Amino acid sequence: MSIPYRLDITTDMALIPSQILRVAILLSYFSILCNYKSIEIPAHQTYGGSWKFLTFINLVIQAVFFGVCVLTDLTSLLMKDTMCQEQERQRRKLIGLRDWLMAVLAFPVGVRVDISPTFGWFYSTVAKPWNAYNSPPLHNN
Repeated sequence: MSIPYRLDITTDMALIPSQILRVAILLSYFSILCNYKSIEIPAHQTYGGSWKFLTFINLVIQAVFFGVCVLTDLTSLLMKDTMCQEQERQRRKLIGLRDWLMAVLAFPVGVRVDISPTFGWFYSTVAKPWNAYNSPPLHNN
């Protein structure tokens, strides 16, 4: 019985689409930030400026995270064949920084920004009408 031909996909082939995607995401975050800063909003002129809004802080954190991802991808591509022990150690530190940014800042803040309005909508439309004072007669003892 012969084994059918199998295409081996190496990690180098798998990295190219993710690198292009990360650069595209980074550029889109920068364009959103530039557009956001060009809009004149009266709340930006008060104390704290645009930094008092969690959505703006989330945009900056995501842009920094994807910037570190692109930097990690570039160092992996450029130093692939000629990596000495010191360069490998620096690349591992950069990967550790990328993983730390994802675990500590990018994911928790991103989830908080996305989930909070959903819970607010749920409470105002679904949960609030069924409170103790406005509950159906079955629960009104």
